Amino acid sequence: MPEDADIYSNRYSLTNFINAYYQIRDCMSYQPNNVLLIGVGVGIESMLLKNKFNVILSTLDIDPGFTPDFVGSVHDLSQFKNNQFDVIIASHVLEHLAVPYLDRCLSELARVVNIV
Repeated sequence: MPEDADIYSNRYSLTNFINAYYQIRDCMSYQPNNVLLIGVGVGIESMLLKNKFNVILSTLDIDPGFTPDFVGSVHDLSQFKNNQFDVIIASHVLEHLAVPYLDRCLSELARVVNIV
């Protein structure tokens, strides 16, 4: 059964919706088929990408409590193939990494995204 719109809209802040808008706008500008969303967050992006834009979406989070498709860290994406995704969204993720992990993380992101 669909969630009540009032309950849904009061659960999230305006900032959540604004962040989701820009992430999805930028993501969809690449016309992706296969997207990796790192850091599940409140779930607005997942819902819209799957249900409105019909992309193949995989989610990754370090916290299994967010029920991602894959549990793991952004600096170890070994469970994914080279060039597996058209777009990766990692909003509000990279700034939480310690500097020594950043180079490894960027290498892993570059490896799994299909850069043309």
